[in-house]
Amino acid sequence: MSNASQIKVVGVGLDGEGGLTETVREIVEQATVLVGSERQLNCFSNYQGKRIKLGNLQATIAQIKTALTSQEQVVVLTSGDPLFFGLGRLLLAHFSPEQLTFYPHLSSLQLAFNRIKLPWQDATFISAHGRNTEALVKALQRGDEKIGILTDPQNTPSAIAQLITALDLPYSYQFWVCENLEGKEESCQWLDLETVKASQFSPLNVVILRRHVSTVPDLEKLPRFGLADEVFLSFPDRPGLMTKREIRPLILGELGLQPEQTIWDIGAGTGAVSIEIARLFPTCQVYAIEQTAMGVSLIRDNCQRLGVDNVTAIAGKAPNQLPTTSPHRVFIGGTGGNLNEILQVCEETLVSEGRIVLALATLENFEQARQWLQQHRWRDRVLHIQISRTIPIANLTRFSPLNPVYLLTAWREN
Repeated sequence: MSNASQIKVVGVGLDGEGGLTETVREIVEQATVLVGSERQLNCFSNYQGKRIKLGNLQATIAQIKTALTSQEQVVVLTSGDPLFFGLGRLLLAHFSPEQLTFYPHLSSLQLAFNRIKLPWQDATFISAHGRNTEALVKALQRGDEKIGILTDPQNTPSAIAQLITALDLPYSYQFWVCENLEGKEESCQWLDLETVKASQFSPLNVVILRRHVSTVPDLEKLPRFGLADEVFLSFPDRPGLMTKREIRPLILGELGLQPEQTIWDIGAGTGAVSIEIARLFPTCQVYAIEQTAMGVSLIRDNCQRLGVDNVTAIAGKAPNQLPTTSPHRVFIGGTGGNLNEILQVCEETLVSEGRIVLALATLENFEQARQWLQQHRWRDRVLHIQISRTIPIANLTRFSPLNPVYLLTAWREN
């Protein structure tokens, strides 16, 4: 007798045998060897054949191979869909595809999305079960709209909530904890982060995160300076694309602002820098120049939300759409490939004792700007900013770096 298809891998839920089709139940009944966790084996109390409790994987694989040499019919029980972050991948590493046949059940994340009535074809799926949270951190920093997470005893809902808080994201997430799916004590709850951090949940849980639009902030509770990133509306497809809170104070410090000045913010993005300036210096006039229609809309919306009326959003690409009013200070956060042309216009229009500050992310742009300034006899100084934020890893803490930035400040000799 051939070993082909002698291993049947059957996905089961918390409803056990009752959740299987008649065909799959017959497959389990016909097995001569049944492999699974204690909980899964207990779902088949009437099974009369040999049972192998799934423990040490290598030892279990060896027992299965021994059973195959004796022409046994082996059924391996696993949770949900064996090939969705499941045991199937590990079995395929030890047995040929011809030896395996898979009979999937609904995965826990599939059930969870259906329980909360949320379409899931565009979701990001992450397993934190026995893994670190690097993939989750990246998904959160990208601002993925829907994230389904398989948890474990270390990466619990509470630990995930602490991670989200520590990342200081420029947006917020609805947080769902779904426990004991298809079991007698099934529960799906939408909870705030503080409640999740203070709560304990069943070990059998998954987490669903859904990014949602920030609510209108309470202006009386906002700090005068150093607004959290999440206060600003941002690009839906690139929610993290803004000058981060830790960088903005350094930019304003380098600008050396004074009341009643005119400031250009070139490549203003969401308007975060412009709005920080405008709130701190209400007698200044800030011109936020942004080439994307979405960015201009975000600048206007953010100004309205944050009660700012001294920022003028200008749609267009610098230097063609720069204001006619001579600036006292210029911040350049984006150039659209026109760095030299923008600097030339700034040189021609900047008031005496004016100052330019550039935020540059690449060596090439930094070298290009520095070369132009040197050729035109400008003085300059450079800050290379490398900032990391602490984030929790299980019960430990590590640093997660922000992208490094060059702050290049330039001025002319009197």
